[in-house]
Amino acid sequence: MKNKKKAFTLTELLVVVIVIGVLSAAVLPKFSKVIETRKTTEAEELMASIRTEQEKRCALDKPYLTDLSQMNDVIKTASTKNYQINLQNKGINAASKGNYSYTLQMPSYADGRICCDGADCEKLNKNYPSCTGFTYEPSPDSCAGTVTPVEPEIKSCSGSSTQACGCQNKGTQSRTCNTTTGEWSDWGACSVSDECECTGTKPDAIQDCNTCGTQMRSVTCDTTTGEWKTGEWGMCSKTVEECNPCPENKFPGEGGICICKNYADAADCKDQEEWVQVNMTLMKKVTVSYTWNDLSCTCEREEPDVTEQDYYFKCVERITNESGAQAAYNSYASKSAAQTACESGKDTSATYEEYLSGGDPVPGCKEYIDDNGRLVSCALTPSYFIKYKCSTEPPQPCSGYGFCEEICMVVVPHD
Repeated sequence: MKNKKKAFTLTELLVVVIVIGVLSAAVLPKFSKVIETRKTTEAEELMASIRTEQEKRCALDKPYLTDLSQMNDVIKTASTKNYQINLQNKGINAASKGNYSYTLQMPSYADGRICCDGADCEKLNKNYPSCTGFTYEPSPDSCAGTVTPVEPEIKSCSGSSTQACGCQNKGTQSRTCNTTTGEWSDWGACSVSDECECTGTKPDAIQDCNTCGTQMRSVTCDTTTGEWKTGEWGMCSKTVEECNPCPENKFPGEGGICICKNYADAADCKDQEEWVQVNMTLMKKVTVSYTWNDLSCTCEREEPDVTEQDYYFKCVERITNESGAQAAYNSYASKSAAQTACESGKDTSATYEEYLSGGDPVPGCKEYIDDNGRLVSCALTPSYFIKYKCSTEPPQPCSGYGFCEEICMVVVPHD
C-alpha cells in the first residue's frame, strides 16, 4: 500500500505569509539604511579628491577653485547618480539625491572633517557630527577663492498653464511648470463644476387648458448645457365640451347663459348713412339699417332700397326781406349748380336762396350775377327771397291762395 503525500493546510500557508511580512518590515528599513550608508562612501571619496587638489593649489599660493568645470581631471560632473556636488570658497558639500534628505559638508579644506545636515542624518549608519554648531579649523583666507553662484538652468514647459473646463467650458483650471525639469504638474481643480446648473425661472410643468382643465409636462435640467428642457404637454384633464357647453363663438355667463365673445361689438351695430350705387352713373346716400344677431353674434346689414328715384329742385318758400339784408351765403355758386346736384341724386339735400329785388331802381344800374351766383338787383334794397329745396315730390300746382310751388309766386285774390 502506497503512502499518500500530505499537502499544506491554509493555516500553515497564512503563518508563512505573516512571518515573511514581519521579517520584511523589520529587515527592509535596515537594509535601506545599509544601502544609503554605502552611498556616502562615494561622496566621501569625491570630497577627499577635491580637497587634495585644493590643498595642492593653496600650497602653491594659488586660490581654491570654485568652478568644478576646472577640475575635470578630478570630477567629471557636478551631478552624480547619488549626489549634487557644490564648491564653496573654503569648502565643499554634497547634497543627497535619493530618498533620504541630507547634505554632507566639508566646511574647511584645511580641517578635512565631514559633518551632516538634514532630517535623515540620524538614519545613516555613520556617526557624522551635526553641522549645527560644528567647530573646525578654517582654511586660510589667502587661499579662499571667490564663489561664483551657479544659476540653475531654467527650463520652460511647452503649452498653456490654463485651460477651459467645467460646464460649457466656462471655468478654468491651471497647472504649474517645474522650471528645473521642464515638466508640468497635474491640472488643478476646475473653478466651476462639470455639471451645469440651470438658472432663471423654471418653466411651468402644469397649465390650465380648455378653461376648466389642466395639463402637465416634464421639466428637467440639462446638466450638459445648463438649460431647462421641457417635454410635450399631456392631454387636458377636461374636454372642450366639458368646460364650455356653449358654441365656439360664445362663453358661459351667469346662470349658464351663453354670451357672445364679441358682444362689445353690439354697441357699434346701429344704423348709419352710406353711399350706395343706384345705377352705372348714380350714387345715392341712404340710411342703412344694422341689427345685432345674438344667435350668430354678428351685426347683420339690411340691404337698402336703391330703386332709382326722381328728384325735383323746387321753390318751397318766399321770405319777405324787411331788413334789407341779402340772402345767406349759399353752398353752391349758382342756382343751376344746386339744381343739377339735386336732380342727379348727387346731393338730395341741396338748397339755394335766390333774392329778388323791388322798389325804385338805382339810376344807371344794371342787374348782374355776383361771384356767389346771386342776382344783384338795381333796387335800392332787396325786397324778398325765394328758397329752393331738393325734394322727391314734384312742385305742387297752384290751389287757392298762398305760395304756389309751381310758379314760385304768392297767389293773391283777384276781383
